[in-house]
Order: sequence, then structure tokens, then C-alpha cells
Amino acid sequence: MEKATKVRLLSLVLLLIVWEYYGRHTNPILFTYPTAVARAFVQLVISGELQDYMRESLLVLTYAFILSMVVGVLLGVLMGRSSMVEWATDIYINALYSTPMVAVVPLIVLWFGFRVPAKVIIVFLFMVFPILLNTYQGEKDV
Repeated sequence: MEKATKVRLLSLVLLLIVWEYYGRHTNPILFTYPTAVARAFVQLVISGELQDYMRESLLVLTYAFILSMVVGVLLGVLMGRSSMVEWATDIYINALYSTPMVAVVPLIVLWFGFRVPAKVIIVFLFMVFPILLNTYQGEKDV
């Protein structure tokens, strides 16, 4: 084994030891420890809850991805090809894109709760702007 690999493994082991020690001497609501995480992981897998949560997360990701691709590419192409569309939408897109998502997420949760639509909207907002702006810039450069 290479020296670099040994150092990396040793640093990982030390990190886990410190994490375990600190986690056991801290309020578990604030900070937990690796063995508790591993135990909870095994329980979630055995009960089937983890698979359910992963299925829901994948569903949210799929919906948000499709929606952001459609909206981002369509609007990016329209903005790149039409000055009128660019002028009409540019200020709103820049305002939304520059708004910290930390400020928007509580409003979305307040309006939609913790259900799938709220999660889709939140993930959509993180995905749509890079897609839209890159499509727009690509359309302008061509």
C-alpha cells in the first residue's frame, strides 16, 4: 500500500474516532455519531423505509429535471433568438436568479407544505437557471 493511501486511511480513521467521541458527548439532536448513523441506516433498509424515501426523492428529481429542462431550454432558446422575449424576461430572470434560495424555500414550504410539489419546485429553482442561462448564452453565441 502506498504511503499516501495509508495517510488517507489513517486520517479517515482518526476523523471517525473523533466524530464518535464528540457525538457521544453532545446532544444527539445537535450532533450524532457514526455508529448511531450506521444503526439507523440498517434499520431503515430492513424496514423498507429507505427504499420508499429514495423512490420519492428520485421521483422529485425526475419531475424537477424534466420541468427545468423544458422550461430552461425553451425559454433560453426564445430569449437567444428574440430580442423582444429577452427584454421582457431578462429582468425577472436575473432578479429570481440573484435571490438567495434560502429566502425562497421557507415561502414555498409555507405555501405548499412538505409534500412532493414543494420539493419539485425547490429542486426546479436550483436546476432551471443554469440550464436557462447556458442555453441562452449558447444561442447568443451561435
